[in-house]
Amino acid sequence: MTNVTAASGALFQRRVAVGGVTVNTIIAGQAAPKWVRLSRSGNTFTGSYSPDGTTWTVITAQNQSRSKPA
Repeated sequence: MTNVTAASGALFQRRVAVGGVTVNTIIAGQAAPKWVRLSRSGNTFTGSYSPDGTTWTVITAQNQSRSKPA
């Protein structure tokens, strides 16, 4: 999930393991209104934000395998 909140700023939230806890990467000091984007290239998911929908700042990226739990 990519989100912007007044309290937290811009954040990218994900699970790095199947059934695991969520992990957040936060860039403080960002407040709505902002555009948010969650993109995928292969197994890599990237969370980004933008003030105008044109210039994007990457929050972080996460490589996620496609393996299923046993």
